[in-house]
Amino acid sequence: MTIKVEAPTMGESITEATVASWVKKVGDVVAEDELIAELETDKINLEVTAPKAGTLTSILKAEGDVVLVGEVMAEIGEAGEVAAPVAGVAEASTEEMPMDEDMSAAMAMESAMMEESASVDDASDDDYDKPLSPAVKKMIEENAIDPTQIMGTGKDGR
Repeated sequence: MTIKVEAPTMGESITEATVASWVKKVGDVVAEDELIAELETDKINLEVTAPKAGTLTSILKAEGDVVLVGEVMAEIGEAGEVAAPVAGVAEASTEEMPMDEDMSAAMAMESAMMEESASVDDASDDDYDKPLSPAVKKMIEENAIDPTQIMGTGKDGR
């Protein structure tokens, strides 16, 4: 029997979060209440735990994807169950899939945005020695700000 892992309720006014990281990967055995993923919002960071013990058979939301409260993020099967490949993903290559001009332009723009986002993430992790809150990280990403140019006015430079 497959158990669906849903994004938990995060707070009174919070309706969505970003998947910050997956602690477990497809095929890993998980215990009940074991940490499997971390979510991030502009207000809080939240841990997602396994509702039942078993094997993580699929991850439906990748790191960086936005999830809504109650949306299915992953599936857990019976212990020892083998992860089923996602239909069409592993078998199909990009050469076999026809692509119109709109799709290729959208893919090029998405690729450029991902590269820009990666450079902002690299700067925030490597060049800045103070921890950044989720709200600050979001502002840095949205506005392409160099975190080394930020001067904190709070206690201890926060």
